Amino acid sequence: MSIEKHFDIPFIAALALREKHIQQNSRPIIAVHKWFARRPGTLFRGLNLSEYCDWPLREAFYSSNDLKGITIADPPIPLTPFID
Repeated sequence: MSIEKHFDIPFIAALALREKHIQQNSRPIIAVHKWFARRPGTLFRGLNLSEYCDWPLREAFYSSNDLKGITIADPPIPLTPFID
């Protein structure tokens, strides 16, 4: 179980490129959110599955995965600048 061994760069790059292409061509109401979160979701899914799944990423990506007991910290980023 390690990103170094299981992360499939060509597979995730192709998916992320397709996801970004779709985001650029169709701009739904969530476009404001996408301005703050520019990284494709496929990248995060790929990184998490590469670290925590024991099977190949190409199989795990399209399957249901049970990651119970794993906590991933995602601290919120303040939207306002720091005030002195």
